[in-house]
Amino acid sequence: NGWSGIISDIMQPIGYSDDDSGWFGFSSTIATIVGGLLIGYVGDKYFQKKFKILLIWILILSNIFFIWFTVSLRSVFWDDGVIPQNKVSLLIAITGAGFFIGCSNPLFLEYAVELTYPLPEAVSAVLVTLCNNVGASIFLSIPPSINKVMNIFMTLTAIFATFAVIAVPEKYLRAEVHGTED
Repeated sequence: NGWSGIISDIMQPIGYSDDDSGWFGFSSTIATIVGGLLIGYVGDKYFQKKFKILLIWILILSNIFFIWFTVSLRSVFWDDGVIPQNKVSLLIAITGAGFFIGCSNPLFLEYAVELTYPLPEAVSAVLVTLCNNVGASIFLSIPPSINKVMNIFMTLTAIFATFAVIAVPEKYLRAEVHGTED
């Protein structure tokens, strides 16, 4: 996601060094990878034909971590964080957000394939990836000088994604046609 690419822009104005920002970004990236790898097993084992509910819960959990991170830092609405912040607290919030965003990526792809069947899987994957990349490009184009808005924008984007998933009717067209359980 584009958010982890601007962690240093978010952290430097509140006194964190480039090294600190690097570790925050590193933890987010590793958590994203681990989340993406683990969710496949969990989804296949426990949530066959229930990707939507799993995706909603994953997005709610990512929202909690994004909100935690956002209210820990200054914004256009408050000068200091609403809750106290320190390096460990921010690291946990960033890592948790990264983990659950990592979990959501393969679920979005899999659910898109189900919803758009009989389109080829590659077409569905390209559409999801295109939307993700356009969103990241827009986010990365926010000038660092308005860093008080970046976290709020990311949090609102995550909340919007949750409601968008809730609004989409649950269908498993590919699984129904092929008689599979995934």
